Amino acid sequence: MRDLDFIPPWYRDLLRRKRSATGYLLIVGLMTMLVIGGAVRRHGELRAAEAALSTTDAQLAATRGDLQKLEALRQLRDQWRRQEQVLTSTGVNVEASRLLAALSKVVPPDTALTGISFTVTESELDPAPATAPSTVGAADTAVGRATPKRRLNVSLRGIAPGELAVANVLAGISKQPLFRHVNLTYAKDRQEQDATVREFEVSFVINLDPEAAADDRD
Repeated sequence: MRDLDFIPPWYRDLLRRKRSATGYLLIVGLMTMLVIGGAVRRHGELRAAEAALSTTDAQLAATRGDLQKLEALRQLRDQWRRQEQVLTSTGVNVEASRLLAALSKVVPPDTALTGISFTVTESELDPAPATAPSTVGAADTAVGRATPKRRLNVSLRGIAPGELAVANVLAGISKQPLFRHVNLTYAKDRQEQDATVREFEVSFVINLDPEAAADDRD
């Protein structure tokens, strides 16, 4: 005897379609989750790339700053060499190394020297004695004649982080017995990258007479 099927065909078809729709929804949901996961992953990679790019930009900015400092140091070194040649050609009694050594003691690490210039001046001859002994020979007369006083005028330029640092440089130079007539020529603010620094110029005099130079050395 045949079994009776009380389920109509349309109901079976409805169940089959429902199962198919459920499968499609699962597939669509899975694909949506994959797309969202990929978008989140790409967003994270993008954020990481942006952070790396920012770090690279900061490193490049620091490198540019270092290159500018190196270029300034190179120019200052060349200027020192030219000035040393000037000192050597004038035959002065003060070596450039002594000047550098004295400046290295008073210039703090946070202060940078940007330029220096020298000029050698000579004062007028002192008048010879009016009554000279008649027995003095020509050689003694030449020895007794006053020699011109030679002075080295120095102008030192630099940048410091603030007014206090400039005052410390000025005070340190003033304490050096080698330097005389120390004056602050000017001091003004200057914008350096993202910071404000103090630009300054200090002038002083070095006595080039052998006796005075020996006293300063002592």
